[in-house]
Amino acid sequence: MKKISRFFMLLIVSVVIAIGLFFINSSVITTTWVGKIAEIGFLTIPVFIVVALLYYANRALVKTVKGISKKKPSQQEGPKV
Repeated sequence: MKKISRFFMLLIVSVVIAIGLFFINSSVITTTWVGKIAEIGFLTIPVFIVVALLYYANRALVKTVKGISKKKPSQQEGPKV
């Protein structure tokens, strides 16, 4: 269930970024309303791929760092007091 919610969250973030990118170039492109929606839809796909790659790379990095920091300390030498 968590993977599905993460997928939709990444998709929503990608749509928001695609809409922002579209409106940055909105003065250059003059199309109909349907054309604008289609362009946002097509722009969402590569944005989603980039966002998903960054998300999973970040998760892998965080897991690696947590694994390094949870090592047990070495045993003390000598008798315990």
